[in-house]
Amino acid sequence: MPIENIKNTVNINADIKEFLTTETNETFPVSQFYCTARFLLARKLKESI
Repeated sequence: MPIENIKNTVNINADIKEFLTTETNETFPVSQFYCTARFLLARKLKESI
Protein backbone atom coordinates (compact mmCIF):
# COMPACT_ATOMS: atom_id res chain seq x y z
CA MET A 1 0.00 0.00 0.00
CA PRO A 2 1.45 3.39 -0.93
CA ILE A 3 2.14 5.77 1.94
CA GLU A 4 -0.16 8.35 0.38
CA ASN A 5 -3.15 6.00 0.96
CA ILE A 6 -2.53 5.58 4.69
CA LYS A 7 -5.04 7.65 6.66
CA ASN A 8 -4.16 6.80 10.28
CA THR A 9 -1.03 5.54 11.94
CA VAL A 10 -0.31 4.27 15.43
CA ASN A 11 3.15 4.09 16.91
CA ILE A 12 3.52 1.57 19.72
CA ASN A 13 6.58 1.77 21.91
CA ALA A 14 7.58 -1.06 24.22
CA ASP A 15 8.12 -0.22 27.86
CA ILE A 16 11.43 1.58 28.37
CA LYS A 17 13.59 0.28 31.19
CA GLU A 18 16.05 3.19 31.24
CA PHE A 19 15.87 6.57 29.55
CA LEU A 20 19.58 6.69 28.76
CA THR A 21 22.57 4.38 29.10
CA THR A 22 26.02 5.88 28.54
CA GLU A 23 29.05 4.08 27.13
CA THR A 24 30.27 3.58 30.72
CA ASN A 25 26.96 1.79 31.55
CA GLU A 26 25.70 4.67 33.68
CA THR A 27 21.91 4.64 33.46
CA PHE A 28 19.30 7.33 33.93
CA PRO A 29 15.68 6.46 34.82
CA VAL A 30 12.68 7.44 32.77
CA SER A 31 11.32 10.73 34.12
CA GLN A 32 7.88 10.93 35.69
CA PHE A 33 6.89 13.49 33.04
CA TYR A 34 7.50 10.95 30.28
CA CYS A 35 5.55 8.22 32.11
CA THR A 36 2.58 10.52 32.66
CA ALA A 37 2.60 11.75 29.07
CA ARG A 38 2.78 8.19 27.73
CA PHE A 39 -0.17 7.16 29.91
CA LEU A 40 -2.28 10.13 28.77
CA LEU A 41 -1.43 9.51 25.11
CA ALA A 42 -2.42 5.85 25.40
CA ARG A 43 -5.74 6.88 26.95
CA LYS A 44 -6.43 9.41 24.16
CA LEU A 45 -5.60 6.82 21.49
CA LYS A 46 -7.91 4.29 23.12
CA GLU A 47 -10.74 6.84 23.27
CA SER A 48 -10.35 7.72 19.59
CA ILE A 49 -10.84 4.13 18.38
